[in-house]
Amino acid sequence: KNFQLVNYTEHSLGEGADSKAASFIQIKTDRGLQFFGAGIDTNIETASIRALLSALNRATNQPT
Repeated sequence: KNFQLVNYTEHSLGEGADSKAASFIQIKTDRGLQFFGAGIDTNIETASIRALLSALNRATNQPT
């Protein structure tokens, strides 16, 4: 499925090098439906990928 990234935010869940990061992503499908995803990890890139996968999973589990 095709999608467009609508919104992306990231936040720290603590202080210091070992703190976790949270990423939030909003996507819009080619059918115009919007879905949100969230991801948490100590690595911001991994948190972002988790958030994207979360949103894509929601989008692909919708009835056609």
